[in-house]
Amino acid sequence: MRSQLEIRSVLCGLSFFLLTSIGSAAKVDNTEVDADYKDPVPEDTWPVAEFAPPEERARGFATGESYTFRMKWGAFPRAGTTSIQTENIPNEDGKMLLSVTSATKSHGLINLLYPIKLDSVALLDTQNWRLTKASMRGKEGNRRRDMETIFDYEEGVMKHVDRHYPDRTGTKKLPYAVPLDDSSALLQVRGWDMVIGAKHPLLVSSKGKLYLLEMEIKEKERLKTAFGKQDAYRVVPISAYPESKLFRDGGHFTIWISADEKRIPLRFDVKTNLGIASMILENYEINENSMVAEK
Repeated sequence: MRSQLEIRSVLCGLSFFLLTSIGSAAKVDNTEVDADYKDPVPEDTWPVAEFAPPEERARGFATGESYTFRMKWGAFPRAGTTSIQTENIPNEDGKMLLSVTSATKSHGLINLLYPIKLDSVALLDTQNWRLTKASMRGKEGNRRRDMETIFDYEEGVMKHVDRHYPDRTGTKKLPYAVPLDDSSALLQVRGWDMVIGAKHPLLVSSKGKLYLLEMEIKEKERLKTAFGKQDAYRVVPISAYPESKLFRDGGHFTIWISADEKRIPLRFDVKTNLGIASMILENYEINENSMVAEK
C-alpha cells in the first residue's frame, strides 16, 4: 500500500488549483514542500516579463459559468472532483467584481486515506483583470486551511494572513501588478490567441506564494473527452520562477484547451513519481454571449 504521503502528493498534484502543493512530489517531506515560506524570493531577482493589456487578459472570463472536473490517478478513476464557478458581485463601492469560486474534494478510498476538502474564492477587478482578494478554507489530511490574501496596488504589495500557520502571515512586494489565483489563471488561458509556438506569462498567487510561469502553445491534437473526440491545443509551462519540483526539467503538467470558439479547458495532467494524475472535464455551462474565439 502506498504511504499517506505518496497519496497526498498525487492528490495535491491532481489540481491546478493547488499549485503550491504540487511541489510535494512523492517521498518529499513537508519541510521541503514549504521551504519557500521560510526563504522568500529576493524582491530584486524577478525576471522581466511583459503581460498583455487588460482587454486581452479579460477574454477568458465570463460570468455565470461552471466547470466540473473528475480527478483520476492510476487505479482510482474517481479520486475526487474539482468545480469552478463564476459570477458578478458588487464591491463596497458598487463596482462590479468577478467572483471565481472553486471546490476540491477527495472521494472513495482516497478520501479515507487522505481526505481533502478545500473551498477557494477569488475576487477579480473587472477593469484590470487581476486579484483584489483570495481566500481558502478547508483541510488537507490533518492540516487545516484558513487563509486570506489582500492585494493593494497603490502600495504594490500583497498582504497574506494564515490563521493556522501564523509564521506564514506577512506582506510581500508584488513583482508585477497582474496576479491571479490558480483557478482564474486557468480561465485566463482560455482567452489566449492559440498560435502554435506562442508564449504567454502568468503570475499565479497561491497560499501566500507567487510563481511566474511562462506557458507555450505547443500543438493541436485530437483528444478523447466526455463529449467525444475533440481537437485541442496542448499548453505547457516552459519555465517558472521561482523553480519548484513541478517545473523542474521544463515543466511537469499539461493543459488541453478545446480548439473551437468556446475554448473549454478539457483536461489537465500532472506527471508525478507515481505516474500521471489527471483532471478531466465532465460537465460545464458557459455564457453563450461570451465566446472567446472564432471557429
